Amino acid sequence: MLKDIEWDIIFFLISLYVIVGSILESGFGEIFNLIPFETINPLFLYFILLITISLMSAFVANTPTTLIFIPIIEALINTGFSPVILFTIFIFGIHLGGNMVPQGAAAHVTTLNIAERSGVSNLNYKRLLKIGFTLTIIQLLIILGFVYILVLLN
Repeated sequence: MLKDIEWDIIFFLISLYVIVGSILESGFGEIFNLIPFETINPLFLYFILLITISLMSAFVANTPTTLIFIPIIEALINTGFSPVILFTIFIFGIHLGGNMVPQGAAAHVTTLNIAERSGVSNLNYKRLLKIGFTLTIIQLLIILGFVYILVLLN
């Protein structure tokens, strides 16, 4: 029973949480209170934030990415940016980014490991990357349009 557990994934996630916890405890969030966000064009900031969150979520698990971006989102809200738009970007960026590449979600890595062990030939890293990346880019473009509309209405 213990040999069936995906230990490599468990230890990978544990190490991510340790690293993120260390970053947050070192005062990472306080840096963002020093940046003059009010001088940046809101639409530009929202677009860059969505892309940055998505890319980070693609290569790091969703929960550590969320923990890293919480202080940034708080600093932006305190600066006067729209909480509705920021949380929309935050939620969509985290969830869509995790689908961009197979290592973006533990479920994808586990599925690939099980498929490889079971001899499934038409499900591999390259295929999952091609499908996930394509669909994520399309969805991110739609969300960018949605954010643009939210900015116009705000």
